Amino acid sequence: ILMNSLANDRNDTSDRAEDVLKMMEVEGVKPNRYTYNSFINCLARSRKEGAPERAEEVLSKMWELSDSEYVDIRPDVYTFASVINCWAHSNSKYSAERAQRILDLMESRIIDGEEQLKPTLYIYGAVLNAWAKSGLSSASQRALLLLERIERKYSEGDERMRPNGAVYNSVINAIAKSNSSNKAEEAEAVLQRMRRSFENGNHDAKPNSRTLSTVLNACAYTNGDENDRRAAFNISRRIMKEIINEHDLNQIIFATFLKCCALIPPSAVRSSLAVSMFNECRRRGMVDVKVILGIRRCLSSNELLELFRATSLASGTVSIEDIPYEWRSAVQKHVR
Repeated sequence: ILMNSLANDRNDTSDRAEDVLKMMEVEGVKPNRYTYNSFINCLARSRKEGAPERAEEVLSKMWELSDSEYVDIRPDVYTFASVINCWAHSNSKYSAERAQRILDLMESRIIDGEEQLKPTLYIYGAVLNAWAKSGLSSASQRALLLLERIERKYSEGDERMRPNGAVYNSVINAIAKSNSSNKAEEAEAVLQRMRRSFENGNHDAKPNSRTLSTVLNACAYTNGDENDRRAAFNISRRIMKEIINEHDLNQIIFATFLKCCALIPPSAVRSSLAVSMFNECRRRGMVDVKVILGIRRCLSSNELLELFRATSLASGTVSIEDIPYEWRSAVQKHVR
């Protein structure tokens, strides 16, 4: 009961939980699976350095004890989920690889007859999130491989593995953070997979504004040659049109699209589109500093002087207070 209350505490209780576990062992009180699971959950909530390694130690100990005489402490799905969650929230550069290894261990145990260890969609999602934030060069491909596994299991009849928006969004996020020169096309391809799944009856896979803004982000940060950047720009136009027609907007989306406009060489088309989008942003009261910097990247000095006449926004440093209030009246704070 005490360990459970510590696991449900919002504060970091991992040290206290460790003390309770040691006290039980000293006094000859045998911890059960529920006790160990609660302890691992305390570690996962703590997000402290060394917590994931300690969680893995406990998992290994549970296996060893259950293989001998203590069958009642055999790790279950919750045990594995907590260890994976511990790694997923870790800042270790190895977090994604270790979370993936735990997931692979679960699936290998299923082959060995441990049917009760079938990973849930939540577990796959935690590993996907770990890959998305890892910054590793292999992250996007590893995320795509996990998505294929999820989709395959679902197509084979496992309803528990119905891919939802969070799963697809995590994969797109991993792609957006990659260094791939064609990541805009890869992100849009996952978006199309998501749409097909939704159209085929998976109502959990409906794209939302986060989905589209993440694809837009992949476009904005595309490197590569002119063809790669042109392709990303064209995708961003399609995505932005859909966002404007069907979803809520904010200043971050406008700033990101202006960054997409800067992907292509200066031209009348680029200037016209950028000005049109800026005016729409201004009309909605969503102009912030990033929007100002974004439009500056798209226009010539003369074009900026014309756009910002009667203000000092055409050049130099700029703060939010420099922007006319009616241009920024709907700017949202803490939006991502």
